[in-house]
Amino acid sequence: EEEAVAKTNAEKEAAAKAEQEKIANENEKKAKEEKEAQEKLAKQQEKEKKEAEEKEASKKKAEEEALAKVNTEKEAAAKAEQEKIAKENSDKKAIADAIAKANEEKAKAIKEEEEKLAKANLKRAEEEKAAAEKIAKQKEEEKKLADKKNEPIKESTPKNNDSKNLAQETANQNKSTVKIKPKSTEQIDDEKYDAKKREAKAKRIAEDLKKQQEEEEKELAEQEKLRKAAREKKEKEELAKIEEEKKQKKAEDDYLTEQRRKFEAANTDEKGYMIEGNSDHITRRVIGADNYKETIKKADGLFKMKRYAEAKPVYEEALKYKPNDPYATKKLADLEKLMAPK
Repeated sequence: EEEAVAKTNAEKEAAAKAEQEKIANENEKKAKEEKEAQEKLAKQQEKEKKEAEEKEASKKKAEEEALAKVNTEKEAAAKAEQEKIAKENSDKKAIADAIAKANEEKAKAIKEEEEKLAKANLKRAEEEKAAAEKIAKQKEEEKKLADKKNEPIKESTPKNNDSKNLAQETANQNKSTVKIKPKSTEQIDDEKYDAKKREAKAKRIAEDLKKQQEEEEKELAEQEKLRKAAREKKEKEELAKIEEEKKQKKAEDDYLTEQRRKFEAANTDEKGYMIEGNSDHITRRVIGADNYKETIKKADGLFKMKRYAEAKPVYEEALKYKPNDPYATKKLADLEKLMAPK
């Protein structure tokens, strides 16, 4: 019986030892598996982190290149617009100079015509005055000669030489006297008509000049109106294009946010922790922590690039992950000041 009991105890001890060795082996194997799983998870997390950083850097680089491209295009468009405006101003100046020159030439022609008319009138007045004076002088001489002829004959007979001298003087006076025929009423009327005709011509030239100037100014105003309308249309098209790009970008961001929300909802436990790893080895992290950091990083990048209108909704999104966050709240207040109309 003692031998049987000893044998039983020995068997029990051997079984217990074997069980302990089995448990130890299982624990060692489990610890090894857990260590391998943790190392695998750490490598996976490191890989995901590296990929996320590379993706963020690539995205940031693409945004900076896109912004640089937009700025380059804007500068080129502004330069082209300035050159266009300079050319238009140059053309306007050339047209204005041509109009001024034409006006000056026409005014000069009108002035010369008026001076010519004034000189002709003055000359005609002087000629009429000289003719009148000459007629008056001739009549005076004729009167003197008639008075002299009508003088009574003296009793004493003049000497032959005196008679000859008187006869010669009378002949000389008759010979030198040139009768100037005064202008008739018809001639005076013709001259008045010619003067009025020249005056009407000068007036008509002035009116034509004024009319032409008004037409040229009207044409310039119409051209300026068309150019302004074209510029406004181009600006509206560019603004519409920018708004469309913003809408597309917002739609993409909303889609990514929704996909991320669905993923987190599908991988969140009842306590609000994110599940990572396999079913045997589960690690948990608080939802929103990484999203908050990524969102703040994105918002700060937009803020540095002075894209305030785009940065504002991103800061507001960060407040959804971390309500009442002082940093995001302060940034939103700064944006309100920067975006306020001056």
